[in-house]
Amino acid sequence: MTLATAAPSQLLLGPDIWSWYFSLSTVGDEGIPILRGSTISVRPQTMTPLQNVRTTSLRSSDTLIHVYTNDKVNVRLAKNPLRYFDRVSTSPAFVSPDLSMYRILPRSMRVFHTIVNRGVGAVLQSRGVEVIPNVAWSSPKDYDFCFLGIESRSAVAISSHGRIRDPEDRYYFEHGVVELVERLSPRLVILYGASTRGVDRSLKSVNEVWKYPCHQSEVRNSDG
Repeated sequence: MTLATAAPSQLLLGPDIWSWYFSLSTVGDEGIPILRGSTISVRPQTMTPLQNVRTTSLRSSDTLIHVYTNDKVNVRLAKNPLRYFDRVSTSPAFVSPDLSMYRILPRSMRVFHTIVNRGVGAVLQSRGVEVIPNVAWSSPKDYDFCFLGIESRSAVAISSHGRIRDPEDRYYFEHGVVELVERLSPRLVILYGASTRGVDRSLKSVNEVWKYPCHQSEVRNSDG
């Protein structure tokens, strides 16, 4: 499957993505951009949503920057990955975007969202930003592509935000964590949001696990 046949989200993103996609190295039939492994080794004190990073003092603070709770910023990043370069470039690391991976979405859209996830990260990484791949999935149907473009034995980030409240969602999230550990053997897993017993069991074999709370003040779809 090519990007052209995997992108109903183009209706939302427009032609902007073409300005950066073809400059990237990709893997798989789906054309997933490749991210180099992150070298981060010192744990930052906090995680901060990108839309809250506005001041020079916060940009230079000890915080990981993420986009787990703001769809609008995710879309803006997809259209122009360098739009927020100044905000993320002085952070210890930036977690690649988190576009929706709902099971009700067509597979082609979930593939496209994974392409944007890796691609935005790769663009920022090429400019010197420390990028940690965000890994997301809806169910085992995504396993053939959702782990592509990520180096094994590296650092990855996952989020339980909105993914463990419903029993069925929790089941698929926990199952995916098992698969992530088996396929990528990460040296470090960053978990944003609450954990579960199943997730904790799966992460026991990982060398390092950094857990950060999901702040209740971060509301998905808020402006940024």
